[in-house]
Amino acid sequence: MTTQINSSVTLHSKSLTVFGATSAIAQAVAKLHAEQGYCLVLIGRNSARLEQLEQHYQTLGAEKVVTICQDLNDFDQHSVLIPKILAAIGRFDRVLFAQGTLPAQSELEQSAVDTLACIRDNGLNLVSLATLIASQLQVQQHGQI
Repeated sequence: MTTQINSSVTLHSKSLTVFGATSAIAQAVAKLHAEQGYCLVLIGRNSARLEQLEQHYQTLGAEKVVTICQDLNDFDQHSVLIPKILAAIGRFDRVLFAQGTLPAQSELEQSAVDTLACIRDNGLNLVSLATLIASQLQVQQHGQI
């Protein structure tokens, strides 16, 4: 079920946007939403894996599946990414952040460079994206992170 907002944007009845869509937890959550007919936006770094997931979720009943291959540590692209998602689905209903890395604790204890990279991968990109999305949710007066 869709509703036409204007000639260029179609608002889908329910959407889930997933950052880090190839992670195990993201796949489990996306599967549940696909089975309920949600429109899914999958963002990740591995385009081949995103394509596989797109086909899988379509067979499970997702209304629409959009894949975006993006390195979320490219902070300059965040302000481009959000409008790209909105152009595809019309608004944010639900947003899941599942991106990040899981380095060995012993490696982080030995390297400040690795620790800072881990903070960037698991924290800073999430703060940047969540700030932009929260602003959009305020405009929409709707949605969940």
